[in-house]
Amino acid sequence: MDFTFVHAADLHLDYPAKDLRSDLPHGFTETVREASTNALDSLVDLCIAENAEFLLLAGDVFDLRAPSLHAQLRLNAALHKLSDAGIRIFRVGGNHDPISGSWASLQDPSLAHLFGADAETHHVEVPGGTVQIRGLSHPDARFVQDPLQYFEPLPHVDGQFRIGLLHCDVDGSAGDGYAPTTARRLLSSGEDYWALGHVHSPHVVSEQYSHIVYPGTTQGRHFGEPGVHGCFVVRVRDGRAHPVFRPLDFLRWYQLGVALSPEILTEGDLLAHVRSAVRDAILDRGDRLAIIRLNIEGRSPLASEYDDLRARGDLLESLRLHLSEEDYLWLDSVSWNVLPDIAAEDRSMTPGLLVDVRRVRDALVSGDVKSTDLARLTQSLGELSERDPRVTRWSDPVSHEDLCELLVEAEAVLQRMVLGEARR
Repeated sequence: MDFTFVHAADLHLDYPAKDLRSDLPHGFTETVREASTNALDSLVDLCIAENAEFLLLAGDVFDLRAPSLHAQLRLNAALHKLSDAGIRIFRVGGNHDPISGSWASLQDPSLAHLFGADAETHHVEVPGGTVQIRGLSHPDARFVQDPLQYFEPLPHVDGQFRIGLLHCDVDGSAGDGYAPTTARRLLSSGEDYWALGHVHSPHVVSEQYSHIVYPGTTQGRHFGEPGVHGCFVVRVRDGRAHPVFRPLDFLRWYQLGVALSPEILTEGDLLAHVRSAVRDAILDRGDRLAIIRLNIEGRSPLASEYDDLRARGDLLESLRLHLSEEDYLWLDSVSWNVLPDIAAEDRSMTPGLLVDVRRVRDALVSGDVKSTDLARLTQSLGELSERDPRVTRWSDPVSHEDLCELLVEAEAVLQRMVLGEARR
């Protein structure tokens, strides 16, 4: 038995572009709006190029129960193109596009089949044997039953490759309770390959006994779906599936953290450092649009330069200008979480000094402070105050009340230093 099929899911046609700032350039807005339908076109072209026997669509082809006519027409055209090439299509409805949804009266091609709410079985003749495909659609948007209860375990049949097609949540991987089941039940069902949908990142749940595979979305929809998106091309050789992931996406979402160091002294240093980090992060995108949210963190003498909203707005515009030489890239927003620089010797002494401050403070309260401890602490805080003006320096004589107040102040400053260091 030697044949190829393609497994895709979660196209979410009609998903609204709602996770972006309003200043996205018009050309990029069109790319975002059409990304999911363009990924569908790429999926069709891939099926034809791979000479696939059939395409499996594992639910949530549409984002809405009542999809737009535009989205339905695009899918219908894709199905006809595949059918004209002799490629069959099997699809199930998911929680976004259950079988009870509202559809236009469009004629699907004869080689396309949408499973109903009851489990069905279809057979496809392939070189060297037969493929059995079992599946069912979500009856409504709140289908929370285990779909495996509708599938009887199958005995082994020579010369037959068995596929299950479902939109479901395996072992809580999606975490929303729609069509929940377990990998154990899937593995014991008799299928050789479970073509699943619902989880939006590509994931092979199991390769033992049978394959359990999520292809993820064909196109990431927002910043919560970063990275590569596409489908699996599955080659079956001698009754064993060999899935290979293939990208289909037209844009990629990036949430980048860029750490500054004390060596970043000027805005020029900052812009060059960020540009280098962005270039490295998007090397995998090819010619796709990259949309980026940037979080700048770490420690730098520039920490206070961009504390207010206006300064951060100016920084965003400066970075956009500096990154404008990068083709097909848009910086959506910048957050600034940079701490003041602390010298290396200060960082090493701060935790111990905090302990000393607390010990002397407690001793003052109990009336048991030692003059040697107080003298050593006074010297250490004095050295630190020369490098950090937030630490108040005192000299003898100082009243008991003032000393207590100074120690409380020093403790608060040192604690912020320690916490800031822990965030790095």
